[in-house]
Amino acid sequence: MALGNYNDNNNRRYYEPLVYSPYGTSNTEGVDPSALSFSFYNKMLKITITPMKPNARPEDKNIWDKDNEVSVWLTHTKARMLHDEIKYVLENMDTCTNAGVVTGSEGLISFSTGKELGVSSPCLIIRKVNQDSGAVTSTYAYQFKDNHKGYRSVRNFDPQDPSGYESYTYRNIEIEDLLTILEEYYKSACGAYAYAQLNAARYDIQKNNTKLELIMEKLGIEKPEYGRGGSSNNNRGSFFQNNEGKNVSNSIPSQNGGEMRHSTMEDLENEME
Repeated sequence: MALGNYNDNNNRRYYEPLVYSPYGTSNTEGVDPSALSFSFYNKMLKITITPMKPNARPEDKNIWDKDNEVSVWLTHTKARMLHDEIKYVLENMDTCTNAGVVTGSEGLISFSTGKELGVSSPCLIIRKVNQDSGAVTSTYAYQFKDNHKGYRSVRNFDPQDPSGYESYTYRNIEIEDLLTILEEYYKSACGAYAYAQLNAARYDIQKNNTKLELIMEKLGIEKPEYGRGGSSNNNRGSFFQNNEGKNVSNSIPSQNGGEMRHSTMEDLENEME
């Protein structure tokens, strides 16, 4: 779900999106009955643990105490660090109890084996730590479900023997989802995904811009300046294009034994010009 608002940046108005991830999960039977949710806003990833309301029942509606939830905000760098720390704990559960990253001046988000909380499955813990004394002033934990019926697959099902199938439980699937969110966030934050999508849709975008410009022209509205990125073509080519050096061939063999006449689109464009 995407929401957002408009912010002022150098006297220009822009849209700041707010996106809620559907990867959220909950555990009403955990060490701290709570829900885990994720959202993206202001170039950061927000991780939230929401406790269950006192005396609430799992079958009730609106059982989560939104007024007492706790959140941390991660930059792409901190998300990458937390991703790697989670992997480290999973690979060294006999020697490492927990690992995490600092957020803000008092926040600490950690991935734990669960031993420190007296449980047998891993937990995600958000703590508020006094920046002077190091004393923990509040702790929220989400215990990952590791034996949930909904996380079981069916293998070798035989209609002649319906009860003879094999059941496999994905015990770490909630943890894998968390790792996916962290990894995809820090990777996509570099802008490569966004550019690839916009570049693939550039012709449709240009068509829409042209239509908008025609409408604005009819209404007497000043047209905006669109970016015209990219470098201009230089028919002369670079030094390395105009000289062969010590290369014995200017063609690249193809996999089928023939020759690839043009190694790049630029070579093809220059030849056409």
